[in-house]
Amino acid sequence: MTCPFCTIVNQDCSDRIVESSNLAIAIEDGFPISKGHTLIIPRRHIASFFDMTDAERTALMELLNRAKAKLETRYKPDGYNIGINNGVAAGQTINHMHIHLIPRWQLAERYTTPLPQLVESVAVLSAKVDEHLKKMGCAL
Repeated sequence: MTCPFCTIVNQDCSDRIVESSNLAIAIEDGFPISKGHTLIIPRRHIASFFDMTDAERTALMELLNRAKAKLETRYKPDGYNIGINNGVAAGQTINHMHIHLIPRWQLAERYTTPLPQLVESVAVLSAKVDEHLKKMGCAL
C-alpha cells in the first residue's frame, strides 16, 4: 500500500502544502477536525517520533511554528491542540510520523461547519421529517 504522505512529499506539488523545508512539509489535513487543521510531516518515511533524527525534529518544530504563524493571520484561533499519535495503540492511522496542529476557538466557529449553516441544515432536515410524517398521517 502506498503511503499517502509519501505521495504528497515526493510530488511536492499538492495544493494542500502550507510550508516546506528540505526535511519536512506542512499540509492541510484532508479530514480536518477544525478549519486550518494542519499536519507537519517529515519527508523521510518513518513511522515513529522516536525514529527521527535531531535534525528532523528541529525541522518539524520550525515548520510547526511557521504553520502556526499562518493560522494566526488567517483564522485567529484562541488556542491550539498539538498532538502526535505514535503507534496504532495510540491512534496512529497512517504509518508515517506526523504532528497535528489543530486550531481551536472558544465559540462555535471552531467547528468545520459554521453554526448558521448547521442551524439551516437542521431546519431543512426537520421540515423534511415533518413532511414525511404528514404523508404517513402522523403529523406532530
